[in-house]
Amino acid sequence: MYEVLLLQPHEAEGLPWRLVCLRIARDRHLVIWGFDHTAFDGMSAEIIRHRLESGAAIVAGAGESRHSNGREEPHPQKYSDYVDLLRQGPQDLTENELIRFFALRKWTKLSRELMDRLTESGGGAGRFEFIVPLAATGGTNALAASIRLAVRMLSEYTGMADIPLAIVSYGRSYRGRDFFNCVGEFLDLVPLVMKRGRSPGETLSLLEKCREHGINFMSLLLDSELARKYGRLASLLAPFYQVADEPKPLVLFNFQGAVSEEELKAFAAAEATDAPDNALARFAVTARVEGSNLAIIMESVDGIREERMREIADRLLSGDETVDE
Repeated sequence: MYEVLLLQPHEAEGLPWRLVCLRIARDRHLVIWGFDHTAFDGMSAEIIRHRLESGAAIVAGAGESRHSNGREEPHPQKYSDYVDLLRQGPQDLTENELIRFFALRKWTKLSRELMDRLTESGGGAGRFEFIVPLAATGGTNALAASIRLAVRMLSEYTGMADIPLAIVSYGRSYRGRDFFNCVGEFLDLVPLVMKRGRSPGETLSLLEKCREHGINFMSLLLDSELARKYGRLASLLAPFYQVADEPKPLVLFNFQGAVSEEELKAFAAAEATDAPDNALARFAVTARVEGSNLAIIMESVDGIREERMREIADRLLSGDETVDE
């Protein structure tokens, strides 16, 4: 039932979710709700689950709708407010400044070169996983450390000093407005050129710039009015972002945060059934915290020379070197 509801692709003409309630004991039921990203994101699923649990507690007379810390549940914000905010476009930045701050002309040039080099270096397995003790990151922010490590590995693997990434951003905060208790689709892909010696702080500062100025690259591409207003930016990113029916020609970086054992089992089931033809990007890097470790998973439709990547990864952790140096 999990496989049917969670792992099968959604049809374009159907609902973007599947829901079933199973009776698994006389007085016990299991609700399985599988959804597509066109419906809402993963954080939204947690919000919905919390509300369902709070509602069940009220029905059972076991409590009120409150947070686990005892505070009253805040009133949910409107997703339409978030959409209206994005439709206003970036604030206090011109299109030229946007292109310059994010080095988009360089990003497009490097992305083409990187795709060529990854194809030339391809072959072997389509997946490579590397486990890093969090202690080896020198106490650095796990997101920044995982980006830094992935960039160093790709740099050595391809021979390129600068690596272009499309970083998945869970953008729920824009221009001082937070939407952390709102259900909807909030994902963005932020194009960043990562230099091998770039500090983690520089990476996070560019992501902060998106929040501060209301920059959402997907809305600049997919909203027709914004795409016309930011036509030069859209023309630079569209060949990489708006590719249909095949993996996008870019390196997608997704930091999933800390995950539970239950989530790891779900990931394993999904990864075991995913075909390379259904990949979102030509090359994808997923990072997540698993207990006291940082897991880096690389997947490529062109294949990965596992021995070469393993040699690079092991060298980064050899001796007293930390992945943050």
